[in-house]
Amino acid sequence: HDNLIYLGLMRKHYKPLFLGLDNTGKSTLFVAMAPTVHPMSQKLLIGNSRYATFDVGGHQQARRLWKGYFPDASGVAFIVDAADPQRFGEARAELDALSMEGLANVPFVVLGNKIDHPDAVGHGD
Repeated sequence: HDNLIYLGLMRKHYKPLFLGLDNTGKSTLFVAMAPTVHPMSQKLLIGNSRYATFDVGGHQQARRLWKGYFPDASGVAFIVDAADPQRFGEARAELDALSMEGLANVPFVVLGNKIDHPDAVGHGD
């Protein structure tokens, strides 16, 4: 709660998006292991703040639906699979496209997931 105050994030209602390519672990971070066939939403209460979080699928077809969630987004967590460096270029292209598609003024955080996997790259890579 104090960290939210420090970051200036003490609004009462938030709508963060969890985006990233398919198989990056967004849904695992969001709920139990299950492929995201349909966008999932979950309501969280942290302190006095309410979060309506959205986990939107990352497969190619689902990415076309991302734009529909942009107008109300208060932040984006873009998840990257640290154990799949072959897809870093694709992830970078999607991240670049997001910054040009109506989210230029929305805070982003890029998170590396699966960092405990033996093939995961370090944060310097």
